[in-house]
Amino acid sequence: MRGRDAAVAIAIWAVFNVVLSSLMFVFTDDLMSHVVYWLAVLWLVPVIALAVAARDRPTRRIPHASGGAALLALALGLVALGTGVGLWAVLSGAAVGVVAAVLLVMERSA
Repeated sequence: MRGRDAAVAIAIWAVFNVVLSSLMFVFTDDLMSHVVYWLAVLWLVPVIALAVAARDRPTRRIPHASGGAALLALALGLVALGTGVGLWAVLSGAAVGVVAAVLLVMERSA
């Protein structure tokens, strides 16, 4: 949920809380319970106002946020780790590096 949709959901929740807090008058006479519950309901008013005022963020395109770049970083990490772990890590890093290179070429051409 975002923005105004969230405000509607919070407002419905506030209405249900008002109904429940009104029913508390029938079942309890403890003043502190009523004060605390009504303050909790009152707290929802600014939350609803903030949700109504919220706007959806514009989508941003980050050039370095790509799957190919992440796989390339993983491949370099596996190759570096392979010096201490063994040949299997180097070969796995090389295989992931090939996949990363293919993904980077495909991203570049798109």
